[in-house]
Amino acid sequence: MNPIFHFAQGFYDIAYNAAYRNKIDGTEKGFQRLPTAVINFNFSAELYLKGLHTITTKLIINGHELWKLFKYLSPEIKSEIEELYNNFLETNKDELSSYKAKFIVNNIEPLETRESDNLKNMLLVHNKSFEEWRYLYENKKSIIYEYDFNKMDCFIKSLITVINKIQKK
Repeated sequence: MNPIFHFAQGFYDIAYNAAYRNKIDGTEKGFQRLPTAVINFNFSAELYLKGLHTITTKLIINGHELWKLFKYLSPEIKSEIEELYNNFLETNKDELSSYKAKFIVNNIEPLETRESDNLKNMLLVHNKSFEEWRYLYENKKSIIYEYDFNKMDCFIKSLITVINKIQKK
């Protein structure tokens, strides 16, 4: 197995644990775990996507943006991931929580965000979360930070399922 998948699983395990603890522990500790869960979920998804590119095309893809990494997969793989994602959404209902935080600077309201009602929109909403949440403390403009742990978990489970299927061939 490609080492990237072991690393991705490690980041996923940390992310899932932090997100799960956030759901059951709504105290300050839960708030402290938010960026850790977001960053690790996104980095895990990024590594799984990069690994998927490596085993299907032998290409090494760079960047952190989930939508860009996803959209360059073959149509067949994207379709399979999307179908699995929708199935996982049905079975994983509310396993993990979602969060939205609004930071207002100089009394200027941030722009409203998009709905994550399908896989593409979910990836676009979470596209740069790895970078944005890592530097949350440096924010100098009004912004809405949001993250849906349950949807990201379903996406990662879809990636893992597809990767395992490909590697068994």
